[in-house]
Amino acid sequence: MKLVLFCLFLIFLTACADNAIRTAPFNGTTQENTTVNVTTGCEQCNTGETCKNNQCVCAGKTCEGVCIAANECCTSAECGSGTCVRHQCKAPITCAFNEEFREGECLCVSGYSRCQEQNKCIKVGACCHSGNCARGERCVPTIWRTSVCFQLQGKKTCRLLADNNRSELVTINDIDYRFNVLAWSNNGNITLAINNQTLQLANNQSIPFASNALLQEGINEIGGTCKEDEDT
Repeated sequence: MKLVLFCLFLIFLTACADNAIRTAPFNGTTQENTTVNVTTGCEQCNTGETCKNNQCVCAGKTCEGVCIAANECCTSAECGSGTCVRHQCKAPITCAFNEEFREGECLCVSGYSRCQEQNKCIKVGACCHSGNCARGERCVPTIWRTSVCFQLQGKKTCRLLADNNRSELVTINDIDYRFNVLAWSNNGNITLAINNQTLQLANNQSIPFASNALLQEGINEIGGTCKEDEDT
């Protein structure tokens, strides 16, 4: 009898020990610390966009389907007298004669093409260099010229000024003046150097100079044709 009681006592102790060690139920799996990635709709936002309510929205303004900053321009109408170039307002740009500003640069107007050898836009069909002419001929380059006139002793005296780096000497009231055109603009203006002075003269504009009226009579062009080379 004592042996039976002793065996029951050992079984009781074993059961109590198991309960003390296994305080939580075991379901056959191991728990690990994991990070759950929560996917939103803002993972692929483009430059200039911000995330709002899990959606990418433009933080500035939309220009032709592209998000740009609020202070950037979309059209030249937003730039006053300036021009919108790559979403930035630029000061008005005056191009050379026979050129116009478009696509962010000065390009030849319709009916003209750029001649690298002459560094200007010439009429389509005009010769650019002697390689455009027949054998034994040479190309007469396109020349821009304008007539600058002034009143001298009650008479109108004019000088032809051209873009061939030549100057003209004019004597007004016994003082010599050297006239030279520095720039030819697409709006018909010329930038004129007279001795140490620089001034702009618009087409058919008259301005006072040396107690006389100075007048620019417009820009025209000559040349651009092939002619027989006298040296051959």
